[in-house]
Amino acid sequence: MEYALLVLAVVSGVVGSTSLKLAAGAWRPWPVAGTLAGYGVATVALGLLMEYLPVGVIHAVWGGGAAVLLTVVGRVVFGERITATRVAGVALIVGGVVLLNLTGSL
Repeated sequence: MEYALLVLAVVSGVVGSTSLKLAAGAWRPWPVAGTLAGYGVATVALGLLMEYLPVGVIHAVWGGGAAVLLTVVGRVVFGERITATRVAGVALIVGGVVLLNLTGSL
């Protein structure tokens, strides 16, 4: 149950952030609707997770997972460059999430 909620929170957060990028500061109904829906679902999923896991672990996994996925989305959807520095940063995020997982919190 916890893993499914975490995946839902991460993916919906990525949908929200991607939609926000598509809106690009302008009022475009569909990207704004995607932003609100994505962040809304993520908020509900995160709220449900609070019953099962420590808040620090939840936000580390949510933020880290979203950062990794958004790096890929940025490259594939928006054509953003992926530099060696960015790859190193993502690797550090993944390492930190793995360390949190090793503590047995998940």
